[in-house]
Amino acid sequence: MRITSGVYKGINIKLPKLTSIRPTSEKTRMALFNYLDDLIVNKTMLDIFSGSGAVGIEALSRQAISVDFIEKDRQLCNLIQSTLLRINEHDSCNVLQGDAISLLKKLDLKYDIIFADPPYDYANKEEILSTIETFELLNSHGMVILEHRSNQKINENVLNFQMYDSRIYGDTQISFYKKV
Repeated sequence: MRITSGVYKGINIKLPKLTSIRPTSEKTRMALFNYLDDLIVNKTMLDIFSGSGAVGIEALSRQAISVDFIEKDRQLCNLIQSTLLRINEHDSCNVLQGDAISLLKKLDLKYDIIFADPPYDYANKEEILSTIETFELLNSHGMVILEHRSNQKINENVLNFQMYDSRIYGDTQISFYKKV
């Protein structure tokens, strides 16, 4: 897997052989960041269910000011840390290892962009959005980006977020939310 654009274009991220993650494809990442364009410049980002860290590292490559990563798997956290060291971005980032919902409840920062890519079989994607809302993790003009199966509906009636755009790439949907 490689970074598709920006200052770290071409950097390879090698996944451990025995991993069961489903990384965001290069095509989808490229489309996502082409959509975001300059909206990522000088912004803070939280990458939840980071996996390899490719989405957050892509944001750094496109001049995000900082990215915090949340990942449950210790081996993948080590991979993200080593990639951040390799590109000399370890001072502007935090890698948090543990359960996403538990860690979200402990954060005391606000982010401009929050990206969440839970496993496709993750039971309650609404809980992620609800926790972000309840613990006020999003800046007032920020956005939440949720990656999920294109045929999966998110119950937005329980939230004070509004989906304002979505894009479909094969069986993947990227949904964009803002505060109501």
